[in-house]
Amino acid sequence: MTLAETASIFSEFLVFQGALEKSTSEGRLALIEHFLQDATQVCVDILSRYYFESAVFSKRKEGDLSASAFSALMEDAQKKDVRGWPVRLSSLHVGCERTLLFIRFLFL
Repeated sequence: MTLAETASIFSEFLVFQGALEKSTSEGRLALIEHFLQDATQVCVDILSRYYFESAVFSKRKEGDLSASAFSALMEDAQKKDVRGWPVRLSSLHVGCERTLLFIRFLFL
């Protein structure tokens, strides 16, 4: 997973650099803004995944968890205060399919 994520980020950065070179000043500003928004969202996402994983391990001690319980834990983790940073509610990953895919990858 780490190698795949590193390769993905590297590829995105290469595309970003190419786009910057071929953009107008206005286009560059928009690209940089988008790049910074994505970077900060990744930081928030990493922390929310930590909160989620901690909650899963804690709740698993009490018994099995349903898909809806996993989804609720994921939503709660993403809504936690992250040093006052605003989290876009539209960007929450609350669908149980996506949550279960993440869990399968994490625990299997």
